[in-house]
Amino acid sequence: MPEPQQPDARSAPLLDPENAVRCDTEGEAASGPSPQASEAPPPATKGSGSAALVFVLWNTMMGSTLLVMPSCFRESGWLLGLVLAVLCAGVSQYTCGVVLLHGMRLPDPQAEVADLAHAYLGRYGWGATLFASVGVCFGAACAMHGYLATSLNDLLVDSREQGGLGLASAWTSLSPNPKGVAAALVLALLLPLCSLRSMALLARLNGVGIACLFLILAFIGASAVANGLAPEALAPASLAQPSLKVLGTLALSFFIHSIAITIFRAAATPAHNARNLGAAYALVLLTYVSVGVSANLCPPLGDPASLESAAARNSFLSVRQPPSLATPLLVARFAVVLQCVTVYPVLVYAIRTQTFCALVYRDPYPGALPVLGLNAIVLCATAAVSIFGLHIADVLRFTGAFAALVMVYAVPAGVQWAELAAAARSSRRARAARLALTGGLLC
Repeated sequence: MPEPQQPDARSAPLLDPENAVRCDTEGEAASGPSPQASEAPPPATKGSGSAALVFVLWNTMMGSTLLVMPSCFRESGWLLGLVLAVLCAGVSQYTCGVVLLHGMRLPDPQAEVADLAHAYLGRYGWGATLFASVGVCFGAACAMHGYLATSLNDLLVDSREQGGLGLASAWTSLSPNPKGVAAALVLALLLPLCSLRSMALLARLNGVGIACLFLILAFIGASAVANGLAPEALAPASLAQPSLKVLGTLALSFFIHSIAITIFRAAATPAHNARNLGAAYALVLLTYVSVGVSANLCPPLGDPASLESAAARNSFLSVRQPPSLATPLLVARFAVVLQCVTVYPVLVYAIRTQTFCALVYRDPYPGALPVLGLNAIVLCATAAVSIFGLHIADVLRFTGAFAALVMVYAVPAGVQWAELAAAARSSRRARAARLALTGGLLC
């Protein structure tokens, strides 16, 4: 079967797709991180074993949606949420496998997902992939900014019995909108960190973010143990609701397509790529399901309705907890602050790199003034989401829906369809695969 050839310079689009996804500075690759969320992975060293690759994938997919997962499972019903999470994980794993399989076959050993889209779908596929990648990074940055502002506000406003520092009177005297002040304060604190020339310092801080993630998971588990099983959690209304709005959030939760090729390029045993990808998705699914189901079966203060509140739609750590959890909650909130400080600048760096390299300068750091200007625009936009009270769960829902349309369905479906058509396959299995992919795209 002939493999698709990379277009030469004469047929390349005006905006060079290669520069859109790879633009080096100081010897470092600057391709954008996964929107998941989340969280740019520590670079896997060449010859990484299966366990290391699985851990990097897990750490990358966890993050921006974790603290709204209890609210999502409450909205759909925890049993239906579990079923939808399994379906989304299965679809995402399959389509990510398509991207990985065909991306690794491209002639260019440094090819990324945008190169794959360009090779099979042309300049429009490349443009859509680039736009989706920047959009997802922006959505994840909005979530990180919101988590950081919310956690800072909760730490200062809540009493010590509720995991805060008990500074409500002093903090609220600054403004009638203390959360807005927190969002503006976050902007001022993060702008210098987001304007660094390279990611060297941010990469060194990645270990702090991983430790913070484990602290957050530990608190969610402690909350379930302390609150105990709520009888209402087994009522039919708590099992399933006629709502599929959570699909957008779940799609983003299992999104790794934009950097899967980059991560697996360092695999010591490429023959195990499919197995390792499946193991990583299974681990991510188990984590999300454990958080969503446990929080709904054992809700804070035994009240499942608390997960429907505006606080829960911004962060599970904003929901009132028993006084016995005050200290763990305080630690978890500080962990969220530290994690966001390490992750948010990476997401802004990815937006800056892809925007400048693809559209303007072909350089991720063309100078202090352009970098400061673009960063100020991005940070002000993400701060506005928090100041105007948009719920993090809603931002992630629409971001995830957009990302899924382009990166989880459209690009893998187009690549698979082109492969099947080029091979002139007419088997029942091939027709079923094309039908499933097309149906997913239309849905």
